[in-house]
Amino acid sequence: MVRSGGLDGGEDSVREDSAQAWSLSRMTRFNTRSERRKRRDAESAAPTQNKSRTDNSGAASSTRRSDDRRVAVWPVCMVVFALALVVRLLYLYDSSDSPVFNTPIVDSATYNELARSLVHTGELTDQYFWQPFFYPAFLTVLYKISDCSILFAKISQILLGSVTCTLVCLVGSRLFGKNTGLLAGMIAALYGPLIFFDAELLGTGWGCFWSIALIALFLRVSVSGRGGGCLLLGICGGLSILCRPTFLPFFGAASIGLVCTFYRQRVDFRRSVLNAALLVGGFCLATAPVSFLCARCTGQFAFLPRSAGINLYVGNNADSARTIAMRPGWDWDELTRLPARHGVTRSRDTSEFFRRQAWQYIRSEPLGFASGLGAKALQLASSRELPRNVDAYLYRKWSWTLSALLWKAGSFGFPFGVLLPLALVGLGFHRRIVPLPLWFFLTLYPVSVVLVFVAARYRMPLVPILALPAAAGCMSLFRLVKCQCWSKLGVIGVCATIVAVLTSLPGPFAQEKTNYEAEMYYVLGRMADDENRLDEANRLLTESLRLSPAYGDAHNALGKTLQSRGQLDAAMRHYESAVEIHPAHGTALANLARLCAKQGKLERAIEYFREAVAVSPYDASLHTNFAVALTRRREFDEALHYFARALALAPGNADKHNNMASVLVELGRTDEAVKYYKSALEIQPDHFPALVNLVTALKDHGKKEEALSVYRSAISRAEASGDTELVARLEGALEDQF
Repeated sequence: MVRSGGLDGGEDSVREDSAQAWSLSRMTRFNTRSERRKRRDAESAAPTQNKSRTDNSGAASSTRRSDDRRVAVWPVCMVVFALALVVRLLYLYDSSDSPVFNTPIVDSATYNELARSLVHTGELTDQYFWQPFFYPAFLTVLYKISDCSILFAKISQILLGSVTCTLVCLVGSRLFGKNTGLLAGMIAALYGPLIFFDAELLGTGWGCFWSIALIALFLRVSVSGRGGGCLLLGICGGLSILCRPTFLPFFGAASIGLVCTFYRQRVDFRRSVLNAALLVGGFCLATAPVSFLCARCTGQFAFLPRSAGINLYVGNNADSARTIAMRPGWDWDELTRLPARHGVTRSRDTSEFFRRQAWQYIRSEPLGFASGLGAKALQLASSRELPRNVDAYLYRKWSWTLSALLWKAGSFGFPFGVLLPLALVGLGFHRRIVPLPLWFFLTLYPVSVVLVFVAARYRMPLVPILALPAAAGCMSLFRLVKCQCWSKLGVIGVCATIVAVLTSLPGPFAQEKTNYEAEMYYVLGRMADDENRLDEANRLLTESLRLSPAYGDAHNALGKTLQSRGQLDAAMRHYESAVEIHPAHGTALANLARLCAKQGKLERAIEYFREAVAVSPYDASLHTNFAVALTRRREFDEALHYFARALALAPGNADKHNNMASVLVELGRTDEAVKYYKSALEIQPDHFPALVNLVTALKDHGKKEEALSVYRSAISRAEASGDTELVARLEGALEDQF
């Protein structure tokens, strides 16, 4: 009979003294040479009865164990590093034809813009703290070195991913033996989704690195008990949370477990306290600077991102399936405007607003919340890679490497559909020697993801950790085949198949129903339009609509591009299509209204404006446009209402004050108008229209001397500032009016 649980070389036997050591701390063999020598001496002196746990090939296994210990692990790790690097470079080369290879989109575009902005301006804005701080800071450093080269950033991340695979090999070798470590490293090196995310401008690669690095450090420190190791562990823990806040529960629990391990191992009390202090100090050393920078830029002392609140709400509300599947465009913009609808206007308060909304839902609908957790747990275990702004399966189209290493067959997804069953097999065979930090990670990290919402890139840090028991499970199955234990193999095969089926059947989930290729061209088209590359924008948006004809946001974007090109009738048709598909599409309604007003179709314009302000009540410019259209119809009373609404939404805007005053003049309320003209000039002293309007109002009201005084003061200020153009305009206006 074959018994599982060997520590070295994947052997099938474990001696009692080793089992006792694992029961104390569940840690690994990250020992010094002397400690490993003592362990070997203890094992050689173990009682004879412990040998009953070996199989028929015990003598041969013992010989292989001794040989394994003499073989250095690092050459094997270098093989894994080379394999990972070559495969990733191949992917980078054959994916270079992708439309987004040099043009990041969505979250990658945000990181790219933040890093470029900081490199060029040196100004740290509050946007830097919306998402986790670590990755944009890392990208900024790379851009500073490489003159904002995206290719350099991708190659750097590929090197990081190769180091991650090497760490998997190293930890696997120390836990289960050299051969198992090699296999674990190869699993990570050839894991298709991991290769994909290593080449994306996202923090996913760093998340994977921190997962295996923290496991290695926890295991090392638990054995050595050195203060320097505790300090390094604290720093790395802090950096990992700055990269991916979902590491926080794992790091906190594993740190407490580490302190308890020191106590159970009867480490000197003062040394234990010092180690704990160094661990906390290292964590603060990593997070405190970010907290101070955040306080300076946003007014809040925090190292967690401000997007935490909205992310919690997205995954925990009465309609979470819809919010999780929201795409860039009108729906997402409406969600971000939700705080304003409830009177929350300061950006620093929006995260807290969404957090309160989520907790209110959890308290009021506990059954719905529990049901949502169950649905998200199914998504986490799904064999398929669930997209979040980018769909890894789409990019197979431009890479034969990714096509071979990442695919779907019906509802079954490779490779996670194979990795998870193998990992469960490995955990079953080696449960007694799996170290405590590994258990902490495999339980607490998934819980932290499920509490928010699930996506492939958020699940990815589990992969390096799952590769360890998966490789051990493969080795155990190989030994069963070698020993011809067909009945046990059959049972395991049936159980693994059931797991694979159960993780493939649920779905498709809401986020899988989007046409991500159409979305990719839509986002690229909008970017081209923003940069005034109208012909390219037209081509990209047309392709998006070819792939998804019912894409309302793409219709609206194409209408805007066509309007910029002067094709007003075609633009009108696309705006109307957008509204037909999505009747509450506020941006398309506003664009329709403005275009109708531009064409002189005031009746239709006012009708569309009414619908637009109903769905976008907090858009100050929309209220202004509506009011202007009403003034053209001489409907001054209603125009005054919408000008006042626009002014309430943007009280610091000089144009809004000037508009308000102008309609008051039309209503004969000149005294009130003068106050608003003066307010506009207080906000912007060189606001020429407000200045001329104020002088006109004063002169018409019989206050000629005051009007002249206003002009002379304005001319003096313009001369003092050296604005000769404004001086000329003011003198010309003075001559015209006086």
